[in-house]
Amino acid sequence: MQTTEVFIILFTFSTALGQTCRECQIFKDVKRLKTANCYRRELVKVPRCHTSGIEVLDLSFNRLRDIQKDDFDSYPNIQVLYLSDNFIREIHNESFMDKPYLEGLDLSSNAFYHIPISIFHLSQLKWLHLSNIANPGMVEQIEKAVPITSPLTYLDLTNNKLTRLPDLGELPTLLHLNVSENKNSVLVNISTFAGLCSLKVFANENFKGSFNDPCDCLYLNRWLIQRGVVFSNFSCENNFRGDCNGSIPQEYINKYETCKKTFEEQQQTLFRHQVLKNTGIGIIVVMILITALSTILYRSKRNKKRKMEEHEEQAKRRKFNDRNYD
Repeated sequence: MQTTEVFIILFTFSTALGQTCRECQIFKDVKRLKTANCYRRELVKVPRCHTSGIEVLDLSFNRLRDIQKDDFDSYPNIQVLYLSDNFIREIHNESFMDKPYLEGLDLSSNAFYHIPISIFHLSQLKWLHLSNIANPGMVEQIEKAVPITSPLTYLDLTNNKLTRLPDLGELPTLLHLNVSENKNSVLVNISTFAGLCSLKVFANENFKGSFNDPCDCLYLNRWLIQRGVVFSNFSCENNFRGDCNGSIPQEYINKYETCKKTFEEQQQTLFRHQVLKNTGIGIIVVMILITALSTILYRSKRNKKRKMEEHEEQAKRRKFNDRNYD
């Protein structure tokens, strides 16, 4: 290959790479987070030429087809990642690992057949969007991640043609579960909610729930109401014709109480860590103040000594001059 041809290939590659980078707008958002807005740029690959300081990356509405293991190595400080409305069919299980600051991830409106289990074990992940995913095995794949260790507070499973709700196990951090627009008959079990002891909102608009036991419909309504969960009541009129005065199984109550205990322990641990962090910060501040005060006192003492020495020197000179004058 001649030198001219090599130069043309390198120039073309570098130009294409430069165009990919220039198409993404870099700015600070309302929270002062450094953001790369690559929204609707017809990208087929994750751009890797941005600085490592990017904290929010919006790659939604592009033409990405797969996510490789090292696609986000250039973004070690990423906190929020939008990948919705692409053509993603495959995500490497380690694509989002080593991202200690990642709090938000949107994978909605894609068609990947496998949900990486590692997503549910990211140390800081708080909200996860998995709506409108063409994945018939979604429920089973989510359940393989149990026990979920990510501190999820929001989980979006809307419009997924679910046949049953996934059992998330014990997830005491979850506050909001959205399963709206699952219009097929979705099997619901109280056990799913027993491990969600902090749940505040169960969004179930245009959601058709079904129950193995007709009385479970009433039991679930009662369970959620007693715990102050905001939701749309399940319509039970056509689900039963018998007496439903029984009590909720003790195993579900035990699961709920265990979840609450776990949550309290987590809160106590976070409180202790915060106290230690604040104490450490306090000690550092005190040490800085002591150092600064010591420096000020030392300089003040040194300046005072220097002035005394100058006064003594001046007095000696005056005495010497007086003697010479006499």
